[in-house]
Amino acid sequence: MATNATLAGCPDNAFPIVVAAMRASLVKSFGLLGVLATTHPCTVGVLVSGSIAEQLGINSGASLYGPGNRLNAAIGRAVRLSLMNLGAATLVTVDKSTQGSAGKYSFCFAENQAANPWEPHHVERGFKADDSGVTVGAFEGPHNIHELTASTGEEMMHMLVSALSSTGHNNIMRRGDLFLVLGPEHAAVLANDGWDRKRIRERLSADAGTPARTVTDANYAFINDNRRQDVPPPDRLNGRHELCETPDQIRIVVAGGPGKHSSWLPTFGITYSSTVKV
Repeated sequence: MATNATLAGCPDNAFPIVVAAMRASLVKSFGLLGVLATTHPCTVGVLVSGSIAEQLGINSGASLYGPGNRLNAAIGRAVRLSLMNLGAATLVTVDKSTQGSAGKYSFCFAENQAANPWEPHHVERGFKADDSGVTVGAFEGPHNIHELTASTGEEMMHMLVSALSSTGHNNIMRRGDLFLVLGPEHAAVLANDGWDRKRIRERLSADAGTPARTVTDANYAFINDNRRQDVPPPDRLNGRHELCETPDQIRIVVAGGPGKHSSWLPTFGITYSSTVKV
């Protein structure tokens, strides 16, 4: 693993994050083999939360998914090279992705704690505030959410519900958890109007999803086959396939810089993100 980190240009002080990410990817509920071998375009993405992100200078602000920061690029690349060279996740042998993703080169970002009106992500996952956490998720590329006019939490939620109510993504088809990455300005609109993460999750869980009438009969049956057996299927004409099985499967993170944009990260679906302490 150290060799792969060196090849990726990862400095010594960031190596513990690479180790933590690899440890997190081996948690059984993450399902690493499926993530690496699927035809889906997901990749093992790395989210860093806690003081270590600021100490090292991992980008949590403007263009955090983009180029320009050595640590984001090097950590993400070190994880990918380790998966390729230690886990044989190379094209043809294991990686069967139909179209792939630019995130397969490198996918690492940090939570913007300075702009976060709520507790850090790793605290929500059970760690102490003064800990630092590394989370891995089987992320698709970011799906932009553009909301220029919302001045209330209700207006903001209207856009979020709409944006997450698409069809064809794996979380509708195969469940698993997913990530909503709120830009600081959008997070502030919600927080200033009394919305916390719990309330946001519950609203998205209740209202976001795919109307059952918009899918084919074959997909209606497929989605129902992959839902919890204790939950009855939705009415074919007026019902809705839920975005997730429980509200806590919607992970909410604050990250990014100035501007009225957020994003959401659908996942492989047959997988659950994992967080470990650095």
